[in-house]
Amino acid sequence: MFSMLSLNPDDLVLHPPWSDLLSGPLAEVSSISGTIRSSEAVVRARARLDEEREHFARCVQVLHARRNQFCPACLLPVEILVNCFKCLSETDLWTVTAVCRRWREVAVECPSLWNENWKYESPQLLELLLARSKPLPIDISWKQSPSHEDEQVEAIRLALTEIYRVRSIKLDGNRDLISKILPFFNTDAETPYLQVLHLQERDDHTLTGSEPFFHPDIPFLSATGLKSVKICDVAVRMNQLRLPNLVQLHIELSYRIVMDAVFSSSTELLEMLGRMVNLQDLYLNIGPPLAPPQLTDPSSFAVDPEVVASLPWLRTFQLVIPHQSAWITQRFILPSDTLLSLIVHNIPAGEASNLWRLVPKSTCGHVQSNAALKTLRLQDHVSGEIVISGSPLVNDRAILANAGFEFIFAFKKDVVPDILMPILIALGFDSLLKAFTLDDVSFLEAMENNWVYPQAPQRLPWRGLSSRLPSIRSIHLRDATTTKLFLEATDPVNVDCNTPDTPGLEELPTSFFPNLRQLSIASRRPDYETQLRLRSGREPHHENSDELVEWAKNRHERAGVNPIQEIAFCDFGDGLLPPYVRNDLAKHVSQICWGGKLHSSADLLDDSLES
Repeated sequence: MFSMLSLNPDDLVLHPPWSDLLSGPLAEVSSISGTIRSSEAVVRARARLDEEREHFARCVQVLHARRNQFCPACLLPVEILVNCFKCLSETDLWTVTAVCRRWREVAVECPSLWNENWKYESPQLLELLLARSKPLPIDISWKQSPSHEDEQVEAIRLALTEIYRVRSIKLDGNRDLISKILPFFNTDAETPYLQVLHLQERDDHTLTGSEPFFHPDIPFLSATGLKSVKICDVAVRMNQLRLPNLVQLHIELSYRIVMDAVFSSSTELLEMLGRMVNLQDLYLNIGPPLAPPQLTDPSSFAVDPEVVASLPWLRTFQLVIPHQSAWITQRFILPSDTLLSLIVHNIPAGEASNLWRLVPKSTCGHVQSNAALKTLRLQDHVSGEIVISGSPLVNDRAILANAGFEFIFAFKKDVVPDILMPILIALGFDSLLKAFTLDDVSFLEAMENNWVYPQAPQRLPWRGLSSRLPSIRSIHLRDATTTKLFLEATDPVNVDCNTPDTPGLEELPTSFFPNLRQLSIASRRPDYETQLRLRSGREPHHENSDELVEWAKNRHERAGVNPIQEIAFCDFGDGLLPPYVRNDLAKHVSQICWGGKLHSSADLLDDSLES
């Protein structure tokens, strides 16, 4: 290789007649031909020039290489390069090995870059990853690809040859492919690193009518370090689990034939859960009903050790109740000091009032106040709607900026009154609850004719909520009108909004929810008539009859209660909120949201003055 010192411009000596020809003015073609003595001289001259050109090209390469050595990226220490490589995607990581020799050496010799999230289908590539990741634990994530089934099976077999290094396994495929892979699990090898095992089978046994393949015992389920297990429609016996060590459990059994292969009875399921003393996160969807034990006294569910699962360290509990199987909600004892989230789906309407049995209780059976619970999400089997988890959203923005706790309900018709107050009272959220959401509570079906409200048993006890929950700051009503909110607060009986003697907002104490600051209203039928019912059936164009404005004004002027800062009308367009209503509200609230936009009251007042 040429060095920098070998590059000397004086080394290039051009002998006559070429030196005179190239250094002087270009002569005429006729004179040039006279200087050429023979064809051999021309060939030698061209060869000499080619050699000099190649020599200079190599010198330029050396110059570029030595110049690049002064680049900051080349001066980074190995540990900094490794941390940078860990931020790259899988594709970019393979590219790094082709940048330069040093980067390739650093990447190849660092096992921590090659031991996570294996999703490759090629056995050859997997073999390379196994070699580069030694001796660190490895993570395998695999989802079926119909066009590469044979290669996928071979790749999984190859990975499981080093099962002692596997830290997590996540497999998702149909029954045939899962059946080909699970025999590789039958090994007596130690699995000291295995912590996560997720098996998901995607066959619809109900539609195909096929029997599920009962997989043999899986030694992995008895791994001492196993902490997270997810079983979705895979027929494996769950009694192999090392229950005391399990922290997360996700069981989803959508078909009766699969469930019968996993659990022989509901008692076996509940006994298994009861032995998981360290369980923190539980998702339970057992599809069709299990046969409940024959118990004569339902009140004994909380004390009978054979059918009650006590979960002392549980943080999150998500339960999908099987159809006509509300009995399962009465079989759990939840902690009062660690439970953060309770989510229950498919609650039968007739059993909603029994859901309070899930409320944490002390050992003596008394209800305890729960200071840890942050989210309670309830959904019945009728509405089938997906309620936003986390803070409720209004026009794609959170209305609960500093909510310390929230309720999210998704119930229809007469279910809410049966369940709302018992849970609130049982949980003891006098000072903790800052916001709640009620979904589908306007009962529009019962208000079609003359806007007649339901009888007392179907009404929401707003006055009781107001006195019981003084710390409420935000209320979000989905498919509800403000008329429903305010008139129900006066406890009317069979109220007709079209009668002149309808109890109105003037009978409602201004201290109703004294800390309320944000009110959100969303209607599935945002027609003009529905919106004008804000005035409780009175003359819609008479400004003095606007009770919502009057109530906001009283809140703004009265000491001892917080003024309303924001009122949001979801799904109401510009033409459905009259300008005079907006302008009047702007005098007493800080912000008004309608038509998908948030408007400052100051801007609204300025616009009204200009117009």
